[in-house]
Amino acid sequence: MYMDYRPHLQGYPRGETADFFPTRPTPFTASLFREGWAQARRMLALALNGNLPSPWRWHEGQFHVVPEFWTAVVQRLEIPAFTVAHLLALPGFPREIQVRRRRGFWARLRKTRKSAINARRDEIEQLDHEVRRWYRHVRAMTWVQAEILQVMEEVAVYVGKVLYGYTWATLALLDTFAQASDPSEWLREIYSRAHGLPSMPPISPPTGEVSLRVLGEKMPWLGFQPFEVATPRWTEENGRLNILIKLTTRTNGEQMSLFCFWLNTREQMRMNLARVVTATRHWLHAAAGEALEDGRLREADEIFLLELEEVKQMMTGEWSDPGHVQRVVAGRQRAYEEQSALFPKNDDMYWLRHPTEMPDTREVAAPGWHPGWWGQAGKAERLGTMVASPLSYGHLLAAAMNRSIRVVNHPFEQGE
Repeated sequence: MYMDYRPHLQGYPRGETADFFPTRPTPFTASLFREGWAQARRMLALALNGNLPSPWRWHEGQFHVVPEFWTAVVQRLEIPAFTVAHLLALPGFPREIQVRRRRGFWARLRKTRKSAINARRDEIEQLDHEVRRWYRHVRAMTWVQAEILQVMEEVAVYVGKVLYGYTWATLALLDTFAQASDPSEWLREIYSRAHGLPSMPPISPPTGEVSLRVLGEKMPWLGFQPFEVATPRWTEENGRLNILIKLTTRTNGEQMSLFCFWLNTREQMRMNLARVVTATRHWLHAAAGEALEDGRLREADEIFLLELEEVKQMMTGEWSDPGHVQRVVAGRQRAYEEQSALFPKNDDMYWLRHPTEMPDTREVAAPGWHPGWWGQAGKAERLGTMVASPLSYGHLLAAAMNRSIRVVNHPFEQGE
């Protein structure tokens, strides 16, 4: 599964999605996120008392940020638009920082709005616990037919809950940034605490070296592509588990301030998405069993070429013709393999073309960085990313591992 480096497609910015979604999703993963977005959008509309555009768009095999969503939502919450330009690096928003000091009635109004944003803190925390319980519940299943049908109706719902929690935490961070008397110091404080975030390597032995096997046992929902349903987790890998990586992270035992709570929550939702995707992967393999027996599928992994609704129809018997299912699978396979990745031309840094690569070079670049790519980051002195948002995972990872990072965007060449 090669990287697709296109940062823009027909004017739509990839933005932070390169750090949050697969760069080249299978048909099932794309459909899962589409249904999850619908759920998240309903939850956001309920929380904000009005219809909103979706925060993300699926377009021609790519995920994209939708600037119109952020325009609508910051207006609804009276968050200054410059926060979107500085923290999410989206085009079309003013960059001039306005530090306001409110007194009297305006101070009370500001406090009321602030309370409205943070009033959902308990809800988001509960959502975090709910996702973790569901993951443990699914992992303990023996996959009798009733359990398969139950999870079938839950996977997209839980993706939606995670996307909602992630988006709300992002909005809360925009709000705290707007209130900061010194925005530069605010960002420095974020980076100084990056090493303690839940999306960073969880252990730091005295030698600073640990194998992916150890990390896989502690975080079994992670792998080289944590947000792609079709790719194995580290615990499922056989040949790459003993790769040693050097970690420089530390344990953060400090009490978190409000803005650090929301940053921590946002990264926890990133990990929760990996949990839900992993649970979905196990469910999907169980769901493929009957279709393998009656010949509708020849290999278990063919099920990743079907969309979520098609899998449901296959499980309920609506897709009972093996010939029809095989024609759909064959067509999707051809289309997926024909997608040509685009790569930046060679320069003074190493561009990752596949997430399993472990280059031994001073600078390593990727379209976006993901949890589980700690080995690649640990072997480099400097990171490169095509995501300008200072809250993106690549920037947080660089801060946590004491690496420098630069934003790059230059001409492409066609991949082989």
